[in-house]
Amino acid sequence: MYFGAQRWNPEVLLFHQWWRCLTYAYTHGGLIHLAFNMVVLYQVGPLVEDQIGPARFFVLYTFTALTATLLGLAWHPLVPVVGASGSLFGLIGFAAAYFHRLGPRGHGVRNFMFQWAAIAFIFGLIMGADNAGHLGGALGGAAFGLILPLTGRGRNALTGLFSGLAMLAAAVTLASLLLQIAFPFPH
Repeated sequence: MYFGAQRWNPEVLLFHQWWRCLTYAYTHGGLIHLAFNMVVLYQVGPLVEDQIGPARFFVLYTFTALTATLLGLAWHPLVPVVGASGSLFGLIGFAAAYFHRLGPRGHGVRNFMFQWAAIAFIFGLIMGADNAGHLGGALGGAAFGLILPLTGRGRNALTGLFSGLAMLAAAVTLASLLLQIAFPFPH
């Protein structure tokens, strides 16, 4: 029923089911939900990954899943949440901030990201989606986009760090998914 969902704050905190802070970003509430998120990922994902590479992309996705869940837990601790949209808003927030920093040559992509954010926020209001999580992901992504170096030299200096962070994110994500399978419901 709520397999993988970040169901409610006491479950995550009192029952120590921390893995739900990540597993929710890999589960969805039906085919329409999954399809909409896949369209956003198809439109936004390649733009971001082409700029920052797969390791940074995975770190960004994981980081914004966490910033989305934290704001969601603070805003509405008793509401079950599933879906990748918090992380997708993280990608959008990242791209808006990052491409803004590139100056006029990046402003077209930045404006495209603002359009996606507006459409998705409105869709979220109509459908009753987790706009608190959307905002948390967008803010986390924007922060990431504001601090990530733009130049090759700055990026190269952080390659080892992001490779390590990507491996850590993959290990934590895999552990979360395995724990979700082992403990699908509260204790």
